[in-house]
Amino acid sequence: MQYGIRLSKEDIGFGEFLRLLSGIMPETPLGRLVAVRSEDRTDVLKGFGVYEKKVRSEWRNWSGELRVESEELVGLQEELARMFG
Repeated sequence: MQYGIRLSKEDIGFGEFLRLLSGIMPETPLGRLVAVRSEDRTDVLKGFGVYEKKVRSEWRNWSGELRVESEELVGLQEELARMFG
């Protein structure tokens, strides 16, 4: 707990949450998870263990699916705009 708070027990606004999140240190569990998910350097990836590889792979698969869905939605919106716009 880098900030000494439990989000489930605190009443903070989303803006404050984003400010806290943007300052999270990499030594925290969440900071480490973000670092693993966003790592692209080949030399660092080679040093990943089984858990880190699994976390990164699951994240890339999930985020890739979101990109495809987003592109499909944009296409649908453009088509609907042409039809009814």
